Amino acid sequence: KAREVHHPGLAAMRGILQEDDRVCLVLDAMGGSPVSSLIGKGNRASPAAVVELISQAAAALGAAHAQGVAHGRLRSSDITFSREGKAKVHFLGVPQEEAPAYMAPEQAGGALLPASDVFALAACAYEFLVGVAAFPGPDHGEQKRRMLCTPPSVAVAGLPKALDEVFRRAFFPDPAQRYRSCGEFASALETVWSKEKRKRSGREA
Repeated sequence: KAREVHHPGLAAMRGILQEDDRVCLVLDAMGGSPVSSLIGKGNRASPAAVVELISQAAAALGAAHAQGVAHGRLRSSDITFSREGKAKVHFLGVPQEEAPAYMAPEQAGGALLPASDVFALAACAYEFLVGVAAFPGPDHGEQKRRMLCTPPSVAVAGLPKALDEVFRRAFFPDPAQRYRSCGEFASALETVWSKEKRKRSGREA
């Protein structure tokens, strides 16, 4: 079903070719470089850049969800950013190894929901903002069940405290308690950052 999903911000598997004993996956073209490689290991992106990036990625994932397709294996290296400022979510419908630092708790039991992608997108956003994984392991499951994640404002001085609640909600173990969509999560991020910008502008004036 992922083959039928089309959105400029998505790169999906479009088919499978088999020749003799070789199997090849037909994928959409890459768009830009992985954000994780642009930032560099342990480094951070600016909040404004993260808000824009996550908003675009959320729109792409929302298009897939609207057609009944969840990504299920989203990780920070699956999101690329082009020189033109366009984000793209890759590997929709492509079998990949599990990424326990990003996968939602319910996926351990075999469930895959749009809310699972909300969790994973939030994990990517946290990593871009803070520079480290929200749930670094080694016991990822226990960390996620107990929500043992350092709040962003504690991890990075200067990030607004209101972000802590945004991520807390996105990381709820119960998918019903998370944001209802990736778009809603992205909007919450944008709202917090817009208020912070106004506050900073007032101080500078």
